[in-house]
Amino acid sequence: ILSAVSPAELQNLIINSNLIQLQKFPGIGKKTAERIILELKDKIIKVNVSDNSGNVIISPNGIIVDEATSALISLGYNKAIAEKAVKASIKELQGKDLTVDKLIRKALSNAMNV
Repeated sequence: ILSAVSPAELQNLIINSNLIQLQKFPGIGKKTAERIILELKDKIIKVNVSDNSGNVIISPNGIIVDEATSALISLGYNKAIAEKAVKASIKELQGKDLTVDKLIRKALSNAMNV
């Protein structure tokens, strides 16, 4: 599959549950495509952040994103607001040296505005 599409395109196919497109690859039938989606979708979503257009933006470090989200949740924010604040913060901090501390600080300020 990776010889035919880029990793980002494959991630989009899996996240969008695009069975038809996955079945077009040699050796991938309906059952295999379903299994790929079933087993990988949650893992891809966990380490990635998608923008408003549905395109996947690979997070600088999935662990940093998870830690920042968990920190906001432990401070009393609900999961949806925490995730939204972290996504917005990643976009704002993109291209800068991203650390857990910076991301949490930015996400806290964004969470107050959500």
